[in-house]
Amino acid sequence: MSGELPPGIVNVQPQWMLNQTNVPPAVNQIMIQGGVNVGGSPTVLGEADGLYITFGHVMPPISEPQAGEIVPIIPMGTYFLTKARLAEFHSVIGNFLENFDG
Repeated sequence: MSGELPPGIVNVQPQWMLNQTNVPPAVNQIMIQGGVNVGGSPTVLGEADGLYITFGHVMPPISEPQAGEIVPIIPMGTYFLTKARLAEFHSVIGNFLENFDG
């Protein structure tokens, strides 16, 4: 009986959908931090098993900046990636950049 799935297992096909109301925010800053997946992959408590990636945007100062002035970075989104997903992300970005005509 090849091709049959065990009882309770359903085969689905995911498909990305276009959200026409979603306007992608501009980001020009990236912060990467090691982190623990609090969602629960079985690792030693406190052991980093992935990364938090925060994308942000900084606007140029309205006036001439002064030495030591703090210019705020507005976070636009923070995401957690396990090491496995991060490796996949690295591969996808690498392949895209190899074929990019820009």
